[in-house]
Amino acid sequence: MEPARKRRISPVWEHFSMNTSTSTMATCLALLVSLEAKQGLVRCLLCSKELGYNNNTSSMLRHYRALHENKEETRASSSQATRKQELDEALVSMIVKDTQPFSIVEDVGFRAFVSKLDPNYVIPTRQALKAMVEAKYESAKEKAKAKVEKVAAVSLTSDMWPSINMDAYLAVTCHFVGDKTRLSSVLLGVQAFPQSHTAEDIARVKASLMEEWGITNKVTCMVTDGAPNMVACVRELKLRHHICIAHTLNLIVKKALDQNPVFSGIRAKARKLVGFFRSSTTAKEKLTQVQLHLGMAKLKLMQEVETRWNSTYLMLQRLVELREPVGAALAGLQHDMPMITSDEFSIVGGCLSLLSPFYDATVELSAEENVSASKVVPLMKMLEQNLQEEIAKPAPAVALEMGEQLIRQLREKLYTLQSMSIMSLATLLDPRFKVIGFFSQTKATEAIKRLTSECATIVRAQQSREEIPQASTSHDVTGGSKLWRRLDTSVMEARRSQNVTADATVEVQRYLSEPNIGRLENPLEYWERQKLLYPNLHKLALAFLCTPASSVPCVRVFSKAGEVLRKSRHLQNLKRHHGRCKDRYEGAKKEIAERERQRPLQTYLRNLQTLWTMIMPTMFQKHMAIPRIQVLVVRNSKPQKIISTTNCQRTCHRGTLQYSGASTTSSEKSSINVTPLSITAKGSKYNKKQYCLHCKKAISKLARHLKSVHSEKPDVAMAFSFK
Repeated sequence: MEPARKRRISPVWEHFSMNTSTSTMATCLALLVSLEAKQGLVRCLLCSKELGYNNNTSSMLRHYRALHENKEETRASSSQATRKQELDEALVSMIVKDTQPFSIVEDVGFRAFVSKLDPNYVIPTRQALKAMVEAKYESAKEKAKAKVEKVAAVSLTSDMWPSINMDAYLAVTCHFVGDKTRLSSVLLGVQAFPQSHTAEDIARVKASLMEEWGITNKVTCMVTDGAPNMVACVRELKLRHHICIAHTLNLIVKKALDQNPVFSGIRAKARKLVGFFRSSTTAKEKLTQVQLHLGMAKLKLMQEVETRWNSTYLMLQRLVELREPVGAALAGLQHDMPMITSDEFSIVGGCLSLLSPFYDATVELSAEENVSASKVVPLMKMLEQNLQEEIAKPAPAVALEMGEQLIRQLREKLYTLQSMSIMSLATLLDPRFKVIGFFSQTKATEAIKRLTSECATIVRAQQSREEIPQASTSHDVTGGSKLWRRLDTSVMEARRSQNVTADATVEVQRYLSEPNIGRLENPLEYWERQKLLYPNLHKLALAFLCTPASSVPCVRVFSKAGEVLRKSRHLQNLKRHHGRCKDRYEGAKKEIAERERQRPLQTYLRNLQTLWTMIMPTMFQKHMAIPRIQVLVVRNSKPQKIISTTNCQRTCHRGTLQYSGASTTSSEKSSINVTPLSITAKGSKYNKKQYCLHCKKAISKLARHLKSVHSEKPDVAMAFSFK
């Protein structure tokens, strides 16, 4: 006897359950469907509605399809859409953070990798990805604008940069004190600058950026390099300006290095030595072996960049550090490199001691997240004192001479920086330095006067914004008499001005009398704590301490932009293009080979003859036919030359032909006398040279000549267009 078949369970029971209060059946789902159920009720698990049940699921199916099926599909589709949206956002973030090209979504390897991670994810197209990145940029820009709108003062940095394709770009960055007493930076824009680099054009672009971001009346200072067009641009915009300190230090050190001929000779030797190890694989491997044998870390020599003095410092520092392995590697190599002597190494060591503080100062002043403008004057003071200590020590004469040159250059720049209002006010408003940071007490006193004047301006502006009933005030002061009104008003304004100046002086002196905070403390946190005690100075501190000491933020932007336009990406695109061209070439080559293999020789010759039939009439103005003849050229009744060409039976059957050649004028008529070739006992005598109408010469390989020399002629191009 065959076993009884097990009844199939309907999928609808996943959404329903039997109401046990109206049925004698057990609650177990297996028993529910395996036994014959009596008439009862079922409950929907989605909406808790009860339906009649008579041993079939028809009513339950109708209920589910009518009320719940579409909702379930919508819920599933919404979850899938949410997942795709999350993955799209992750892809956009990867493109932005890693500066990847949009074409990455078309790469086979990337698509295979994503398919392994999530087979259901549909990678957006290149155009869709570009649109998503643009939307993310607009969203980030709106958030940045909202942050900038909340601040009262900002500072700008600006610079210009040529790309690898020699396209000019202008960048502007914005710096301000954001939330939680931290410096914040926003990139206002990097724009292509095809127009002339005049001060007026640069000022116009910067003014449009400031207007777009709503900071035209908030700019405290603009930091640029010392280029004349940049200085004139800031003057055109009527803004405070200070030159990038990193550029200033670079000019100071480069001038001192170039004025020392002995040190310049050592630098030239070092450049050649480093270039030898960087260009020779044998020398590079030998240096690595020596370093491993001596138990040293594997380090590479560094080459200097002509425009950056810090690269010179790093090159010489690394060369001194690897002095022993470099000497051992050179001893085992055949070379003609000039060696650096021990005396020259002593000179390099003394000069590095002088340049080390300049390198540290450049790194510290290039910081973007810390207050840096207030450090400029104190650091210049510390640099001079350090140089005085170094030249007091025993050192080679070349190093001492360089130290004196550095001090001379530094003093010229130092006194200029102490006189700048931006630097002096930032130094005074930094509770770490105040008056101690100044090199000259006279300059410090002048800075205190400027700070008091700025503070009084804020107090005066605050008082002018207060609403004072002018009529009642004037009546109280003058006693209702019009005769004394002018005098009384002048006295009242003078008294108010004296009160404003006195209040500002008291606030400034009280702040300066407090002890300085530690050098490693955050000055912005100090002003956040003291903003109620010094309300006016707090506003000035937020305005001046946000100024960066250098335009390095723009340089960092250009470094990032260089990754987008870098040569490696250009070469990567060339490699891809070369790969595609190579594939097409190989495919065409195989196709041609297959055609040639299948095509008989007679067909090939017939096609070649057809091609020549098309080319030849065009070259000779359709006066040619297949048999070869001799042509006597006669001009003004004088024979010129005899040429060998094909039969002109269609046009030369009379024996002479009038034509105007490429070199003849409208008044000069020419004729061609046609003479058949002689037939010898051995057969016809052929002259394989053919006459070119363009250069008036007999050519053996006419087709090759026309293609290489006269391909730009219209008739030649038309002839070679036939396939």
